Amino acid sequence: MDEKILERMRLPRNHWGSRLAEIPDACEHKEKFQRYVEDISEHVRDGRGLLLLGKYSTGKSACAAICLKAAAVAGHLGLWINAREILSHKIQKTPFDEEFTLYERVLVVPVLVVDEVTVASTATQVEAEIENVVRSRLEDRRATIVTTNEIKTTFTKRMPGLAAAMKECMFPLKCGGHDFREERKATWEL
Repeated sequence: MDEKILERMRLPRNHWGSRLAEIPDACEHKEKFQRYVEDISEHVRDGRGLLLLGKYSTGKSACAAICLKAAAVAGHLGLWINAREILSHKIQKTPFDEEFTLYERVLVVPVLVVDEVTVASTATQVEAEIENVVRSRLEDRRATIVTTNEIKTTFTKRMPGLAAAMKECMFPLKCGGHDFREERKATWEL
């Protein structure tokens, strides 16, 4: 895939090479994830995203990157944003291009990845803004993919509005069965 497209989508460089083939067959989520990717155009058209849940190092962000790249190949140029950046980009009116601010792009792009969503013990402005984004995209039937280390009950207890919105527009998928960072660590040892 062209590097300019990857940069325009704001896909982090460490995920440029993420591929479905890198997910071991033993991973419990691979089959369902593969079906989602195969039907990415239909899901984007219907505004159906993914809620990628799981422990650290289980490949949630890599899966989100694979979806974003598959959507781009299918003609749906998406965007990647870290959850903690959304509010600051809204306040600072960070430019995306001549037409949109980054926050405006977050709202209108056909497929959005919101990486590393966490939920505080009491909802902060950041969590409230994430809920606003998800709800706005739900209303406009735009696909949203969220990665998180939280469990679904955490969202339900602490942010019931966000949990309800995610239920309406995202397939939940628990990622597990492999520790990708542990695998890479073995190749980095001296």
